[in-house]
Amino acid sequence: MVMKIKYWGIFEIILFNFLFVLGLGWIWRALKQPGGLIMQQMFYIIVVFFIIFALKTIKNESFSGLGYRRPRKQDWMSGLYALLLLFPIAFIARLVDPSFDIWYASLQGLGTMAGVMIFISTLPFFALKEELLTRFVQTRLRGYGSMIAVIAVSINFGALHLFIAPGATYHGIISAVSVGIGAIFLAVLFEKTRNILVMTAVHMVFNAIITFQIFFHVATKWEWAFWTVYGILFLFALRPAWKGFWETFTEKVSWKELSAVDYLFLSFFALMLPAGLLAITYFF
Repeated sequence: MVMKIKYWGIFEIILFNFLFVLGLGWIWRALKQPGGLIMQQMFYIIVVFFIIFALKTIKNESFSGLGYRRPRKQDWMSGLYALLLLFPIAFIARLVDPSFDIWYASLQGLGTMAGVMIFISTLPFFALKEELLTRFVQTRLRGYGSMIAVIAVSINFGALHLFIAPGATYHGIISAVSVGIGAIFLAVLFEKTRNILVMTAVHMVFNAIITFQIFFHVATKWEWAFWTVYGILFLFALRPAWKGFWETFTEKVSWKELSAVDYLFLSFFALMLPAGLLAITYFF
């Protein structure tokens, strides 16, 4: 049975998932690089850029498909729509797991404005690294069509964010589910804009929004104002945002055209691969 994705593409997908979870950290430790968290993330970004450049050069591919171009005005508008459409996911996650904020704030030092500012200063580097790794994989999955690529990469992204910590298993599960659902909007945004700069900006801004929400929850009495403003903006923009955002998909989802091997690979990529990588991280 013929797969819709070539063996080299499968290798690249597995490689980038490995880099996401384990590989970059292993390289950093092997080289015994000095520096703090930001220096570490900058190093990761350089390594990922180098690997992408090497793979693209070997295959003589253009970099435009990955989004290395100047953003258009409509790209930024689509990014704004994505941020607003993420409101229900963030709000429901807050209701379902109300103690997450207190736990995460104590872990990351988000109980003070100084701690929040330090944490936010690292977000551009984390966002760019994750977007480079994830969107490269998404481009490789386009052989299945945009919709299937979006679904598969979103489940994978959520699974990669699962964490099992002592006394925080529930937090980890809810976080992985909410991240996976939110990742659908980001994956759709990439199909619509094909721009890595817009993706990084939206990813970073949303993480910053949630960081401030956590701070308002644990350190102030103004969390209600945060959700009120975010909710009002969501309601005002819902109709144009929803219509403009989901116009991305024009092709039919070709599920019936997939072979059994395709289904096996997509299942492996979406769930089994991240589960295996996270198991290695947890046990070793």
